[in-house]
Amino acid sequence: MNAKTLLLGAAASIAIAGPASAAQGWYAGLEGGTNWVQKVDIDTGNTTFAVTDLSAHFNTGWALLGTVGYDFGTLRVEFEAGYRDNTISSFTTTGGFVATPTNADLDEVTLMGNVLFDVSLPPNFVLSFGAGLGADDVTLKAAGTSSASNWSFAYQGIAGLSYSLPGAPRWELTMTYRYLVVDDTTLTFPPTITTDNITKHTLTVGFRNDFAPPP
Repeated sequence: MNAKTLLLGAAASIAIAGPASAAQGWYAGLEGGTNWVQKVDIDTGNTTFAVTDLSAHFNTGWALLGTVGYDFGTLRVEFEAGYRDNTISSFTTTGGFVATPTNADLDEVTLMGNVLFDVSLPPNFVLSFGAGLGADDVTLKAAGTSSASNWSFAYQGIAGLSYSLPGAPRWELTMTYRYLVVDDTTLTFPPTITTDNITKHTLTVGFRNDFAPPP
């Protein structure tokens, strides 16, 4: 069972779990936090390199995301824009050789459309699950000397917990986890390289403001 099937199954199970009591209307949110990138396999596809296959390993990075959406009461539909930054800690070749790069960096801009289902946890908490589809602009900076970028298809699973502030019910504190996968990406420096799927885990905290519902 692949990741896309698991995400769709999770969303379907939450859809029938129960309603949330949030007011309907537009909302906007801002979040910041930590981002982890799993090992990424790279095919250089060029004999200019001493090796054609290597793996990139990453340091823990940071993320900043903004959302704008509409809350239907039990379901939310939103647009999400995000930026993630991780430095590369090392490259490992198929033969086991390890190289430590200088100023090598992975920057990514995401534009996603999300669907989320909310389940109320009285008195002021809401548990959210959902999924999203969109695009990711992968930019790889090689040792600070050159860079290449490309847009690729991306999808994600989302789990979050929000807390409505007493006395300010339209303001919510949020904590959100995202499992984001970016499809194989081709980057041209030159030479042209191809990366396998880029998998990221993002944990953020932030706030969300529910605008006044329409009359």
